[in-house]
Amino acid sequence: MNKNIILIIIKLMDISLTGIYFFMGGVAGSYLISEITPTYAEKSDKELKEIPSYLVFIHICCNIALITIYAYLLRKVIKEIPFIFDGFMGYKHSYLPGEKYGTVLLAFALITYVSQDTYDKVTQLLGRFNIKAHRKTCKKCAK
Repeated sequence: MNKNIILIIIKLMDISLTGIYFFMGGVAGSYLISEITPTYAEKSDKELKEIPSYLVFIHICCNIALITIYAYLLRKVIKEIPFIFDGFMGYKHSYLPGEKYGTVLLAFALITYVSQDTYDKVTQLLGRFNIKAHRKTCKKCAK
């Protein structure tokens, strides 16, 4: 096999593995964040109205801060994970712009699993200022 083809295969394996690390790390982070922050979906309308607006704002800020800190730490950890083929036929794992490839998957995983709760909090806060924040795909709005 041609050396260039082998190097392309190794690079694709490196990109894939890095993407898996980011996605699985994002799913794990989403789970942890949802476990340690208040969830509004489980609360009744009466319970939600009893939460002061400043506390709703703080909950939103906590969600965003935890997501940002977790993403930063995950990128640092993944950057340090060695690649088995590093140095093979001159391939350098350090040349892989891992953050560029993995951050999209990390964002997808975090947004998929944390977004509904964050959306519920933002909707709750905006509703207190008479601002409707419904999604265009909302079935209630279509009626």
